[in-house]
Amino acid sequence: MNQLSILKTQFMDKFQKLDTYQNQISEQLLDIEDAVQEYLDDMEDAENYRDRYIEMRTRVDWKVRETVVPTETEKRSFNYRKSN
Repeated sequence: MNQLSILKTQFMDKFQKLDTYQNQISEQLLDIEDAVQEYLDDMEDAENYRDRYIEMRTRVDWKVRETVVPTETEKRSFNYRKSN
């Protein structure tokens, strides 16, 4: 689980850096008069990337929970004695 937490932190850091760069690119595109379509395409690509990031982060969170939180069957595993 420790390795998974490290990877999650690295993943979040990379996304934050990419998001910063994306915002800088968007600002530059807005400064160009004829770049409306490029801006719209860039925004769509950025939105798709954010969706993928959220999906991947959710998967990592699920994996972390699976390794930390016991499942329902693990919580309720009782040993019953058979009565004669």
